[in-house]
Amino acid sequence: MRPLLGGLRKGSMFFRTTVLAFALLLTPLVARADYLDVITSRLTAGCSLDKYLGVVEEFRGVMKTQGYKYTVEIAPPFIGPDLSVVYWVGREPNFATFGQESDRWEAAIAKAGTPEAMVSAKLNACSENVSRSGSRTR
Repeated sequence: MRPLLGGLRKGSMFFRTTVLAFALLLTPLVARADYLDVITSRLTAGCSLDKYLGVVEEFRGVMKTQGYKYTVEIAPPFIGPDLSVVYWVGREPNFATFGQESDRWEAAIAKAGTPEAMVSAKLNACSENVSRSGSRTR
């Protein structure tokens, strides 16, 4: 039997390096803790769900073009104690990113004519916030 090229230590080092690399690649998958921003809203008179979803789609476009990481899904309930509301489920990679992007959003909507201010005005005209909560996923 021929000895391993470089001896046993070289084989052991390769194994340890491979395991370490694999562990580092999997760490983000295991340690993921997204931040959820859940807003319960009631649509205003004259704003249908279809119209609201159109404004939400415009919001998504602004988020993308302006470089935000925030994403949103809309969940209108079909079973529950209050079927007159819609749930806005926003998602950020983590709470720190949510805070930074929230500050950026607030500064942008304070300036008339920005894409953020225009879509925010449309959202405010179409819906009224009832409650808001935030949580981290595990």
